[in-house]
Amino acid sequence: MSDIVDALATQTGISPELAHKGLGALLSFLKEHLGEGIFGQIESSIPDASSAISKFESSPEGSHGGLLETIFQLAGKLLGAQGEETAKLAAALTRLGLTPQQLETFVVKAFELIKAHLSPELVQLVLSRLPGLAKVGSPGSE
Repeated sequence: MSDIVDALATQTGISPELAHKGLGALLSFLKEHLGEGIFGQIESSIPDASSAISKFESSPEGSHGGLLETIFQLAGKLLGAQGEETAKLAAALTRLGLTPQQLETFVVKAFELIKAHLSPELVQLVLSRLPGLAKVGSPGSE
């Protein structure tokens, strides 16, 4: 596995397998919301990005919801479009096996590791398209 997956597993205390699928879920989310042009730049910058996405999308957990996903989606609808999209990501990560308590730590650490591989201009472009991510990992985001 890649260094980013190993670092994510170490920093979050989850298995490398779960970190790999979780990274795939986050990258799949970015791919869906950023379009091929912007995401292509991200994918080429992140080691094993396509492998992580494939691992997530081919897993049974990557393809269907359940009660928890329904709850997340209802909560997201109350928060508007950005909240609904974030709720979908949270539901996908929960389906993989992350507990609600692990979600925030995982997303913060994963996004920090992703940003470390991107140019500052690309990070700003991503944040302009997905402003909810600007709160991830920023001081006072709790």
